[in-house]
Amino acid sequence: MKHQRSNAFLLAASLWALAVPAAAQEARQQLHVPAQSLGDALRALGSASRREIIFTPEVVAGKTSSPIDGAYTFREALDLLLAGSGLVTVERDGSVLVVGRSQAPQAVADHAGEVGAIVVTGSRIRGAPPASPVITLSSTDIAQAGQSDLGEAVRTLPQSFAGGQNPGVAPGAPGSNNNQNSASSINLRGLGPDATLTLLNGHRLAYGSFTQAIDVNAIPLAAVERIEIVADGASAIYGSDAVGGVANIILRKDYDGVSTTARVGGATDGGDTQQQYSLVAGTTWNGGGLIATYDFEKDTAITARQRSFTQYMPGNTTLLPGLTRHSAVLSLHQALAPDLTFSIDGLYNWRRSATVLQVPGSSRYTTEPTNQSFSIAPSLTFAASPSLTFALSGVYGEDHTDTRQFTITAAGAVSAYPYCYCNSVKSLEASAQGDLFDLPAGAIRFAAGAGYRGNGYLNRSVSLPAPIDAHQDSYYGFGEIYVPLVAPGQAITAIHRLSLSGALRYERYPGIDAVLTPKLGAIYAPSPDIDVKASWGKSFKAATLYQQYQPQYAFLYAATTLGGTGYPADATVLLINGGNRALKPERATSWSVTATAHPRAVPGLQVEGSYFEISYRDRVAQPFQGTDFYTALSGQTLARFVDPYPSAAEQAALIAAAPVPLYNYSGLAYEPSAVVASVYNAFFNVARQKIRGVDVTARYEADLGADEKLVFNGSASWLQSRQQLDPSLPVTELAGTIFNPPHWRGRAGATWTRHSLSASAFANYTGPVQDTRSSPSVAVASQTTFDLALVYRASPQGPIPGLGFALAVRNLFNAKPAYARAVADYYVSYDSTNQSAIGRFISVSLTKDW
Repeated sequence: MKHQRSNAFLLAASLWALAVPAAAQEARQQLHVPAQSLGDALRALGSASRREIIFTPEVVAGKTSSPIDGAYTFREALDLLLAGSGLVTVERDGSVLVVGRSQAPQAVADHAGEVGAIVVTGSRIRGAPPASPVITLSSTDIAQAGQSDLGEAVRTLPQSFAGGQNPGVAPGAPGSNNNQNSASSINLRGLGPDATLTLLNGHRLAYGSFTQAIDVNAIPLAAVERIEIVADGASAIYGSDAVGGVANIILRKDYDGVSTTARVGGATDGGDTQQQYSLVAGTTWNGGGLIATYDFEKDTAITARQRSFTQYMPGNTTLLPGLTRHSAVLSLHQALAPDLTFSIDGLYNWRRSATVLQVPGSSRYTTEPTNQSFSIAPSLTFAASPSLTFALSGVYGEDHTDTRQFTITAAGAVSAYPYCYCNSVKSLEASAQGDLFDLPAGAIRFAAGAGYRGNGYLNRSVSLPAPIDAHQDSYYGFGEIYVPLVAPGQAITAIHRLSLSGALRYERYPGIDAVLTPKLGAIYAPSPDIDVKASWGKSFKAATLYQQYQPQYAFLYAATTLGGTGYPADATVLLINGGNRALKPERATSWSVTATAHPRAVPGLQVEGSYFEISYRDRVAQPFQGTDFYTALSGQTLARFVDPYPSAAEQAALIAAAPVPLYNYSGLAYEPSAVVASVYNAFFNVARQKIRGVDVTARYEADLGADEKLVFNGSASWLQSRQQLDPSLPVTELAGTIFNPPHWRGRAGATWTRHSLSASAFANYTGPVQDTRSSPSVAVASQTTFDLALVYRASPQGPIPGLGFALAVRNLFNAKPAYARAVADYYVSYDSTNQSAIGRFISVSLTKDW
């Protein structure tokens, strides 16, 4: 690992050294921009001058522009368009931000999330609108909602499922739902956190634990400008894992000054007492800037004795783990020459947590994971001309989860089981983007590049005779194109705007497979009031290194345990469980259609609806799951994974391949002649899933004057997902069943702001699910909770200059999770992947800008 760390710093140093001076000079050009809506006029100017102009729809809603016809510089033309609008501009990294006068110029650094609405996620071409729907959460949105970390923010999104790897997943949640190390991950459409690609400033991070989940809580909220989420397949643009979609966490770029925040809070039913302290410091200079963020958090646990609905459990069993966390982000950018910029992002996180599972009258299992991760991502950008940019970027990161697991028996005997899931990532990528040639509607733009990525996985455990040290390399190339066919200035009847986009990516995994993934998109606006988007593409996900390299273990069961009938009384079955190095990538085809209305007659209103489908095949799974395990010999289903009457030599080879001796659960002595079948329950590419659904969002911003506004917004998602483990098995429902996403989720509310003061109220709805663990199935009720927040943003003009505060209440009426039968008296009696044990939570914070 030391050699790999040195490679990361050598990479950063080499990129810093590649300085090539260049210069550019602005000139006048002939411009013809007719009078129209201000948003369309700014887009037309940006296309004609090949400059990126960034603004939100809300900022320009209801505003019109004067016509421009003649020779102007870019700045002259921009000033004419904005004349009388009350808007101002701020330059940043060659782009122009258009903001309200109350935001500029100093406040834009503090609230850049409000102006960063030109989406880069979903496309590698700067300024090209993606054909897939995009969800944007700005730092201001998160702060005004009273949320304290990224995990909490993304779990409120209807499109993200709280199962998988998340700290609230309590004992009894099956399958891939687990809390391995108290990390918080994004799990779009419930496909698993390993099927959602999570990026930091467009760069990958090292995977966490064995689940391949990315911990978003490792990133201090104070360092974040916004989160952009494309809940659509995006492997053609970003590569493996982007099946459910991609989430890009974008860091604040510039900050001048020092800001400190202290927050305390707790659950009114007891437990989850939180202390959080953060520090942000930054400075800018001619051609560069530096921002550093540090965050410390200490939370206490919630145990079964603290909740009325878990009184049947041993009181010391953990429902929500306590944790201690330190995290830091450092981001620097520097212009080395007029057209050459170096930047580097660094992330460090340390977290320790603990959980207890107490079996009544028996053993107590204590798990204490310590997670430590870091990432360094340098990049070098060269603007060869106003319309052509080259970039070279690299990443090196590690994520270690060292776990101490103790078992204390009822007699007091103690056994320790230490293990580590250690991951690493390294990558190097060269890319270019720019204009190819001009069409009447604007320039055809492209992006292209190639790169290398390597993932490492190290599993150390006392149960293994030797550590598992696995690596997986991939080499890739990609291309993307954006073609504007009709622009507003062309005044074509019934076609206000029309554009096409396409992307293609080739990725090769030596010794495993090669994958070619395309994506096509179209955007059509019949008028300035309506946009229609459509996208189609293929995505993939490489099997995790855990799934490939985990040892195969051999177990011996009585034949009757696995549903065998008609065999001799001493008949046994040899079962093989574990990894599979022959796994191929999982593959998916997805498409979506989105319609967005932003009528000029109702300034500030935007309504969007999307329909999507995902066909997911070759999913990695174990063939015998749940009750199927106990029927492996009872029929012809999954027969291809059952080998009848294996020879003694075949049995010996299977047992010898395991890292430990045979686990004998049969109650009989192992006798090769008594084995009537070998059952293979390792990981295979067996499952198929079909996912479809509808997303609806609405936002209305009412300008009340005097820097006062009222914003209503809401979003809802309907989801249907089905799975078939094998063609010989029936299709089973996933969405709407326990420990899977419900069919319906929604969140809606309003935020009022006046100057630096804001107040918000939101309602959260989680739909019912069916508990299918018994027959007939039993309904588990829905849950509705309400959140309130009052925030006063630190301001130099406040009663106490630079001082701000926030009061937040989650689950105002202390709604309890709905009852779901516990299968054991040490498991919880609720669906912890959809409903939380926290209850009402109140927090207060103070912020001081220095």
